[in-house]
Amino acid sequence: MSAGASVHDQRVVAEAPVGPGVARPCCAYCDLPILVILGREEVASAEPLYCCLGCRLAAQIAGARDEEGRATGAITRLGLAIFLTMVVMAFTTYFYGRELESSPETAPAAAAHFEGVMRYVTMIFATPVLLLLGGPIAAEARESWRRRSVGTDALILIGVVSAYALSYASTLRDSGPVYFETACVVLVLVTLGRYIEARTKLRASKLLRPSRALLPATVVIERGGVEARIPTEEMIEGDILAVRAGERLAADGVVVEGAAHADLRWITGESAPATVKPGDVLPAGALNLDGHLRVRVTAAGARSALGRILEQIDEAQRTKGRYERLADRVAGVFVPLTLALGVIGGALGYMRGGAGEAVESFLSVLLIACPCALGIATPLAVWAGIGRAAARGVILRSAEVLETLADIRAAAFDKTGTLTASHPVVVAWTASSEREEGALLSLARTLAVTSTHPYSRCVAEYAERRVGTDAGEGSASDISVVPGRGILARVGEELVRYGSAVHVFGADAPSSVAVGEALRRASLEGLGVVCLRDKRGREGVFLLDEEVRAGAAEALAAFAGLGCPAAVLTGDHAARGERLARTLGVPVRAGLLPDDKIAELAALRERHGRVMMIGDGLNDAPALAAADVGVAMGCGTDLSRATASACLMGDDPGTAPWLVLLGRRTVRTIRVNLAWAFAYNLAGVGVALTGALRPTFAAVAMLISSLLVVGNSMRLATHDGLPISDGDAGFAGKRDV
Repeated sequence: MSAGASVHDQRVVAEAPVGPGVARPCCAYCDLPILVILGREEVASAEPLYCCLGCRLAAQIAGARDEEGRATGAITRLGLAIFLTMVVMAFTTYFYGRELESSPETAPAAAAHFEGVMRYVTMIFATPVLLLLGGPIAAEARESWRRRSVGTDALILIGVVSAYALSYASTLRDSGPVYFETACVVLVLVTLGRYIEARTKLRASKLLRPSRALLPATVVIERGGVEARIPTEEMIEGDILAVRAGERLAADGVVVEGAAHADLRWITGESAPATVKPGDVLPAGALNLDGHLRVRVTAAGARSALGRILEQIDEAQRTKGRYERLADRVAGVFVPLTLALGVIGGALGYMRGGAGEAVESFLSVLLIACPCALGIATPLAVWAGIGRAAARGVILRSAEVLETLADIRAAAFDKTGTLTASHPVVVAWTASSEREEGALLSLARTLAVTSTHPYSRCVAEYAERRVGTDAGEGSASDISVVPGRGILARVGEELVRYGSAVHVFGADAPSSVAVGEALRRASLEGLGVVCLRDKRGREGVFLLDEEVRAGAAEALAAFAGLGCPAAVLTGDHAARGERLARTLGVPVRAGLLPDDKIAELAALRERHGRVMMIGDGLNDAPALAAADVGVAMGCGTDLSRATASACLMGDDPGTAPWLVLLGRRTVRTIRVNLAWAFAYNLAGVGVALTGALRPTFAAVAMLISSLLVVGNSMRLATHDGLPISDGDAGFAGKRDV
């Protein structure tokens, strides 16, 4: 069923720019973009905009429900039209009975007179249906014509008016066939079909509504020492917000007072609450779980992280991929072709049985050839796919990215921050003497807490888990920092060196054999080290390494299941690369500069085809731009990574193969939809031209065809999981047409 306009109508989102203070060209009911040409006045209008007649009707019906069930004009109009159509069909059975009589021309004069009365009765009941349901369709057709296009509304209106006009003429002449019931049934089926389609589009957009609902409608601000509650849109940068427990932050900001735990899972993917304190930066949508915070606004509205995310989602929905552009080109000739076929069908019908048969054939061809299914075959599948990605925390730059994902044949991962966590962990600890192990750990913690280096934070956490927070031998004093090397400090009466092996031991070897062996292991395996030594000769060394993310191995295996070989590209040295290769069982190219990564991507593309690059987005910009699809992980509030085709809000590497699978499922759905739409139209037109298809059955077939396309598309939006199957792996071997 058409969305109120054919694909031919859906050429440009808006001629007028959309800026601050100007309404977005999105449907007021389903939130999906209005893919028609809008004038500047329409975009800026305060009146709600709807993408189709179905959404307008559904919004009015939904409004009636919101107002405790008070009937509005829309629901009353539809209900009355259905009732009148049933009455018309009941009276029309009289004419069907007359057609079945063996010799209706020999019927008594009274019966002929009664037949004339019945024509007037059916016309009286059918006329309100034409006005109630045909009026809105005529208005939509008029709007399409004003926007320099002829949509499917015009086709339906021409057919219905033709059937009504012929029946009206037969009634006035008191002879000839009447098709009032056909016009009424077509109008009811078309209206109901569009309502169902609008409800389906609403389901697709609901995947995005949780993100849109993260911002509260009102905020409490402090101005001049007085708190006041104002609408969120009136908030400006520099305002101080009072955010109480259980409330969400309405803008990006910096905590200026208070401490609390905040739920940031929408932007980080982490389920564990984060502890926030003065000086911490919070994104819009953060949920204050406890405590009371005062936050200074740094970015509000469209400038906030959430605002930019929603803008990118909207932009992705507005763009068109190659399949939708193909459907646009076809639909550009489909409407005039349908009109021409309708005229041919009418001519053939006239040759078979006169004017009545001509109108029936004309209407049947228009209805069965109406490109309704074609009009929603691609957009609805794309919208469902983009919404499904957003629900998983993936922001796609455009609809074409979703289609390109279907053709990915190889994947390359960055290592640090992508397959491994960005912070190191202690993998081994060695002390010069077991008796002194506890004292050395306590000493290491005392020095580690004085440094902000990631290695020191890791050592402090490890030591606290082993010996607690007791300083043991005293606090650090006379701290001297040697840049790039470590710390020299006094703890109690002892002078202690802490940091790199060169800083702690100089050119000498450790006096402890165990510590020396640990340093040799670190050199061979490329591990990080933190050493310490005091004046009494007590020594210790921590070996540190990056922690492989949970799910990294599963993500690489998932790519293999999709028929996409995966590799790791890293600038780290060879020893760490070899160890990661043994751990994950995939090729690792180490010691690469940015240009080397680009060359490796080109080699992968040469061997396999289109390639995806997955990185943390901070130092992988050239590689992300060089890949066919660049995926930046852990974008968080940083959406400035413009080189990436997709941004993952979390840090789960398993989302990358899931994206490829989503792209393949989306493209497969589009192909099935288009194949069905073309096959249905071709076969249906052939049958209608023979005169074997009544208009009522053509309308039912049109409705069923559209519902099949809708149902197939919505499987993308409603499927909770997208398991990898053999069929998905086989899809990798098929090239896009």
